[in-house]
Amino acid sequence: MQISRRAVFMIYDISFCAFNLCLELWTHSIVNIL
Repeated sequence: MQISRRAVFMIYDISFCAFNLCLELWTHSIVNIL
């Protein structure tokens, strides 16, 4: 139970970081276009 819970949090953390990185890149792209 503990291992699976830790794995779920790890996956959530990685996806959250990836989402923030994509959002930051997307924002920079829009700023460069404008």
